[in-house]
Amino acid sequence: KLLHASFQYNNVGAVFDLVRQLEAVEVPLNMQDWICIIQVCCRARKPEIAWPILQGMMKRRAQLTESAWNRILQAYTSCRAAKYAFQCRLLMQESGIHPDHSAYERIVDAMCLDRSLTTRESLEMVTALVANMWEEKDYPNDSLCIKLVSIYACLGHPYIASSLLDQLECIRPLDRREIVQKALKKVPPKKTSELL
Repeated sequence: KLLHASFQYNNVGAVFDLVRQLEAVEVPLNMQDWICIIQVCCRARKPEIAWPILQGMMKRRAQLTESAWNRILQAYTSCRAAKYAFQCRLLMQESGIHPDHSAYERIVDAMCLDRSLTTRESLEMVTALVANMWEEKDYPNDSLCIKLVSIYACLGHPYIASSLLDQLECIRPLDRREIVQKALKKVPPKKTSELL
């Protein structure tokens, strides 16, 4: 009860003090407890502390449900930790659970907001996401497509966005003009001309 009460204060130090005390008296923590601790770390903007916890859960072969994975992914994307969110997606897939389009959207949003990323890192991650979707034949819907077009344009690669739309048009009908117009609203003016 003390541990659960400590979660609401987002005090990482206090939470881990309690964890150590519980482990000292051999009180085991369950999977939900660890997920809550990951969420606390992310709310406190310390995703790097949460990451070894998730790695430890994987080593113990924790059987995480789709709901549990989505809670963890949400924790990383909500604190704009794009690198960790990207790695979390890979772990999800390795465990046999495939993220839905809303999860991809949250990862792309985190990439746009994560100031620690270089342009190259962002480009590599978004390109890997797209390649993975094509591999899975899980092609982006219009909402995700708008985000992908805008991030490619913001990263200075509108021709990749244009190529993405070309490929999608061969797969399903889409309103290219509307997608581009909505994407442009998220792009700095000096970078829009190449997309038009």
